[in-house]
Amino acid sequence: MRRLIVAIALAVSCSCLAQEAQEPPQLIPDWWARQAVVTIPPARPEAPTIDGNVGYREWYYASSVGGFIDVDTGNMSDLPVRMYVCYDQAHVYVAVRIERPPMHPTPRSTFDAGRHDSIWWQDDNFELVLQPGRRDQGVEHFYALAGNAVGGWSLMRGELEGSGGDTQWPADWQYAAGVLGRESWSAELAIPVASLTEAERPAPGAVWFMDLMNQQVTPAKRMVDLGLVWNLGMHGYRSPVTPRFVFVGEDGPILRPHGVARLSQTESQEVQHTGMRMVFYNQGAEPFTLDGRVQLFRAPADRPEGALSFYDAWDRVRRIRDTGQPDTDPTQGIQAFRSEEDILRELNERFEFVAEREGQFTVGAGTGPDAPGTGFFNLEEPIANAEYIIAWSFADAATGAVVSAQVVPYAVLPALKVSLRPFFLKYAKLRAEASLANLELLEGDSVQFALTADGRERATASAPVEPLAEAVHVYLDSSGMAEGTEATVTARLVRADGTEVISASDSIARPPDPEWFGNDIGRSEVVPPPFEPVRADGERAFSVWQRRIEIGDDGLPASIVSRGTELLARPVALDMGDLAPEWTCRRVSRDDRDAVFEATGRAGDLSLSMRTGFHYDGTGRFDLEVTPPAGGTAIDRLVLDIPVADEFARLAFHHGTWTDPQRTERYGFAGDLDEWFAKYPEGFLPFTYACYLGARGPWPAVVLRGRSRLVERERGAGGRAAARGRRDRPARADDRRDAADHRALARHLRTDRDAGEGRVHRPRDRAGRDGPPARRAG
Repeated sequence: MRRLIVAIALAVSCSCLAQEAQEPPQLIPDWWARQAVVTIPPARPEAPTIDGNVGYREWYYASSVGGFIDVDTGNMSDLPVRMYVCYDQAHVYVAVRIERPPMHPTPRSTFDAGRHDSIWWQDDNFELVLQPGRRDQGVEHFYALAGNAVGGWSLMRGELEGSGGDTQWPADWQYAAGVLGRESWSAELAIPVASLTEAERPAPGAVWFMDLMNQQVTPAKRMVDLGLVWNLGMHGYRSPVTPRFVFVGEDGPILRPHGVARLSQTESQEVQHTGMRMVFYNQGAEPFTLDGRVQLFRAPADRPEGALSFYDAWDRVRRIRDTGQPDTDPTQGIQAFRSEEDILRELNERFEFVAEREGQFTVGAGTGPDAPGTGFFNLEEPIANAEYIIAWSFADAATGAVVSAQVVPYAVLPALKVSLRPFFLKYAKLRAEASLANLELLEGDSVQFALTADGRERATASAPVEPLAEAVHVYLDSSGMAEGTEATVTARLVRADGTEVISASDSIARPPDPEWFGNDIGRSEVVPPPFEPVRADGERAFSVWQRRIEIGDDGLPASIVSRGTELLARPVALDMGDLAPEWTCRRVSRDDRDAVFEATGRAGDLSLSMRTGFHYDGTGRFDLEVTPPAGGTAIDRLVLDIPVADEFARLAFHHGTWTDPQRTERYGFAGDLDEWFAKYPEGFLPFTYACYLGARGPWPAVVLRGRSRLVERERGAGGRAAARGRRDRPARADDRRDAADHRALARHLRTDRDAGEGRVHRPRDRAGRDGPPARRAG
């Protein structure tokens, strides 16, 4: 009997130990930082140029921070905001890139470039809140700058002890901004330390406090904030939770987050993952070791009615701990007087612990200006539709000083978001797009659209869905919508067997037709100033405003002189490989607005026709028609070779890589032209609807835009076609512009897919040899 009792006691003891060992972590542990922590490294290779263009090279070795929170949802914003910081002895530099809502790409900017009394909440702008040091170091003032997308800005200084602020305080801060492509804008700021009343001088160990908020006003007011310094009645300019920015030296860590929340899928992953990836740089001559810790929590996708967002709950707990009083909500008529235990119970019942990673890792020593040491730390789990919280902290293993900390709540929610774009007047169409984010898609799925106006279904259309598609769109006939009425478009995701999975709707109003539509009011064939009429300048040459263009035998530009400078390295040409086309060209017409040329030629048994038209504003269009013989033939090579002079072809952007609109890359490829050549052999650009080559900076204002389309007119016509834009030298194999973090990601993730800000792959040169890694600007 005694032996039996001992055995039972031992079993119970083991069970208790196992239960204790498996006890999951709870939310809001002491090591989580309510105050985000970011390092500010020295500016390398030199101080950034404040021109509004967040250049790849000038900000690459600055620390980067994302994970901005949408104040309305309490989760990470679906419109990304990215902030960059670095310093030198005279300035602290800040850059920001802000994504715009779909269908509303242009930010409102009613204030011109320069300083104004107050632009807060009057334009689409961002606000930077700055406390340049710790109070115990004698800092007594805060500063707040608001800046819009064209360079307009306002600045206020106020006392940390007190209220209000002075918007007339004199300061010569450098600020510039500009619109980026179709869906974002960027800004750069240089803060002269000498202009601050008191501040901790930029040096290793100094601390500043900064928060950045995207203050969107169009198409609707929206706040996207890094630190939520205005949360629950906190005074943001004097908030105790303003993110902490720590200055480091050459041997300090540079932070480059490469994915938070939804992560790019690697070759080794069968499904997409969620979590975080962080790359660290080290410009110093000695390696250093960091202690890393990351936790991931998950809650059901459907948040209970009345449930608190994570930061609201966290700040209520913080307030209870600070005051020793139960939580009260001044917006509620009847108070619940909730305790800390009650709020934590609500959080822990919703969120379950998913995964944790903890450990030390070493960031190697740098070996040169473009070869910093790197380190990598990540936590990844298969993605699911849910709400998540990812929290991390990295500390110097030698001193214990925290160098990076952040807690980011985010949501991966199924949604069939509908966006509408009207073409009421000329085409009587309505473009309806349905986002497929986070939806399970199967072969045979389709999205069915229906337009309803005046209580009647006016138009329908259906679009097949590819399993990898991000969105689908159709064009609906809007002729049934009367002027001054409203219509609703409903999208339904339907399986092959007709089962409806999810539906969503959006509404749009059709305003009255404008007075000028359908008549000739305001139409004129005059050339508006400052443009000038097209002038003949030789048999196949002409001049437009500040530009002279000469046409070659093939109907393509042989010379483009802009403001007295030749832009081409040699004539634009049609490259058909072994075929050597023979051309004759003539001018067929010229008036004040247009010059038109026509070239005819032969290449083997192919007949060629090139029609070239240039408008008074310098816009050119080239239409090539290739006619095969009766029996047909194959075209092995068809390349438009555009050799732009080296100094005017440094940057490249192309907006998509697929002709299928469901598989177009939304953000395209951008960066130094050397990247382009590494990504596309011989500098080829695959079929796409737009690409741009040009130089950065206000002068020379040179942008080359191309659009390629292949139309099969006869059976048997086929082959490959491409546009090629290039500088007048090949990309150098020793041009070490590839980025260290991308090499680190390649080593750790073994992927050539998009990894946060960077893309890594190893292109092949013409002989099939491996070339240097290419990288995408971040």
